Amino acid sequence: MAFSVKGYSQDRGVFPLSELLNRTCEEFGDRPVMRTWAGRDTYTEITYNELRDRVNALASWLIESGIRKGDRVGVLGENGPDWSTVYLAVHVAGAVVVPVDRLMPSSGIRHIVSDSGARLLFVSPTYRDVLE
Repeated sequence: MAFSVKGYSQDRGVFPLSELLNRTCEEFGDRPVMRTWAGRDTYTEITYNELRDRVNALASWLIESGIRKGDRVGVLGENGPDWSTVYLAVHVAGAVVVPVDRLMPSSGIRHIVSDSGARLLFVSPTYRDVLE
């Protein structure tokens, strides 16, 4: 698969999502990958390298905690650096992400979580009450 951006063209090949961050870090390492609102006209930047380090640390924790290849791990929360970190870390650990749509009604969220077979669920504080 070839990709082209503003005159840049290179055959990128096909590779697993779990390799995406390492490949992009080689090219864009200290450039910002995300900006999060910090309030009052300011934001915090996260670089590709910082995101990779967070993802690898969480993936290691998942593996050390007993998550194995093919296990399901749920993610329920707002879009942002935490959600992205968890999503990528689950892939790096070899597990399967069960993304839970935060905009669903509470009953739908509870059904997906209980029916998914997830061994672990990451939930932002905003949605903890929905599951209790």
